[in-house]
Amino acid sequence: KTKMAAQFVSHCGSISRRDRLVKQVQQFIQVDVFGSCGTMECPRGSPRCARMLTDEYRFYFAFENSLCRDYVTEKLYNAMESHIIPVVFGGVDYSKFVPPHSVIDVQQFGTVEELVDYLKFLADNPEEYVKYFWWKEHYRITGSQPFCELCRKLHDIGTREKSQHYRDIKAWWFDGACQARAKIEF
Repeated sequence: KTKMAAQFVSHCGSISRRDRLVKQVQQFIQVDVFGSCGTMECPRGSPRCARMLTDEYRFYFAFENSLCRDYVTEKLYNAMESHIIPVVFGGVDYSKFVPPHSVIDVQQFGTVEELVDYLKFLADNPEEYVKYFWWKEHYRITGSQPFCELCRKLHDIGTREKSQHYRDIKAWWFDGACQARAKIEF
């Protein structure tokens, strides 16, 4: 692998300010941005793009457009199917969604410089870099449709799970779900 990081972005100017974060990271390392928000092109879903990521890049930036506690971009799971380390930025507790030591969470760093130093460390130390792929021998990525699971539970009369009632489902679903500021300073 000869390149540091890639990102595929189709929506510019996000609430999370991920574009600003990437620009700050680009002051220290190369991050190639593909799609309508960047200068690089590769057709969405192209097998050539997936091969390129695996063959050429060490890290894939899977940055959310919003910092919400219950949302993980599908781009994270797409990256996990390749031999590339996902660098994630969102409002979720990633330990609930991915195996331990399988992603790098931007929010675990205090500054952009600390993040970049760690990425450089991994790039310069292959034995440390490959430790991020240990999980591939023990876990697998499966497709999921969360609303299908919800429907199954709603229709399963004999469910053993405790039921709950919410007077205002909109408030339950949205209130406090997203944050305005990131933990990392940029």
